Amino acid sequence: MTIRYSPQVVIILGSTSDESAFNDSGATALLDACGILWELSIISAHRNPEILATYCKDARTCGVNVFIAGAGLSAALPGAIAAIIENTRLVFGVPLAGGEWEGMDALSAIQSLPSGTAVGTLPFGGRGFLNAAIMAVQALSIGDPALGIKLADVLRLQVGKKPAILGKRCSQ
Repeated sequence: MTIRYSPQVVIILGSTSDESAFNDSGATALLDACGILWELSIISAHRNPEILATYCKDARTCGVNVFIAGAGLSAALPGAIAAIIENTRLVFGVPLAGGEWEGMDALSAIQSLPSGTAVGTLPFGGRGFLNAAIMAVQALSIGDPALGIKLADVLRLQVGKKPAILGKRCSQ
């Protein structure tokens, strides 16, 4: 399995059962709206370690700067990716609910990586994928201020703002 073109962001899910949380997240819509090239692959860290290693190394060689990994249960995927690419790119881990512990094992696995294995831990499921996409664009905008402005515009339209209510309650 190799990279088909040169995306800036790669999203890797551990299983096809993880797709629904990702598909409903709005992450790809945000990346598309910002003009970010991305690729989604499904590779289990446990069942396909050689394929995962080849894919991640190829992605790094092709210029991928951000990896977003979503996995449930033991959630080894984000840490495995960080190790494979030798912590040379950003890796965001999104824990997914499921199994006996409703995703707490996935969260714990991502948060408990050893020092030197840098993985940003995000919220569960769809919110995590959307926040990972936002953070990916933020990272890519460091060298491209126009991209940062585009992200702000997209977020205003897609996420919106709730109105502020000043002085809603006061003492008498």
